[in-house]
Amino acid sequence: MASIDTIDGEDTINVTDVVGAVRAVNLIDDVIVVQALLAFIYSFPAFKQSVIPIPVPTGTLDKNTARLILDYQQRSNRLNARNGSPFRLLEDGRVSHARGKTEWGRNMLWTIIQMNFHASLFAAASRAPSLIPELVKRFPQLKDILKR
Repeated sequence: MASIDTIDGEDTINVTDVVGAVRAVNLIDDVIVVQALLAFIYSFPAFKQSVIPIPVPTGTLDKNTARLILDYQQRSNRLNARNGSPFRLLEDGRVSHARGKTEWGRNMLWTIIQMNFHASLFAAASRAPSLIPELVKRFPQLKDILKR
């Protein structure tokens, strides 16, 4: 089951196991969390696009969700490079469980950590008090999933 973990002192939405099209477990709650984060992030201008349909959080990994995970990783890397950030995401189309902020000492962020970062920025920009209540408000199916 997806969870809220404390990573580097911050509440972080995390998946239990890998979500994606390749070598992934795709637990229903994890897929719902990834789909909700993607739908939230892609509702803001920095990520708006019209090529890949934005998923409805159903818990079923469809081809559009898989494509959007990879698109998110690629866009995040371009934004980080443009902004001078040393951090990158592995462009593998997978969202793995974060065990800390970065993958074992490399400058590779876990995709779920970067998703939390962007979603938190966009929640703040929309004057939401914090990310998790805003996501639950927009996607009520997260209420029973996002528990400590």
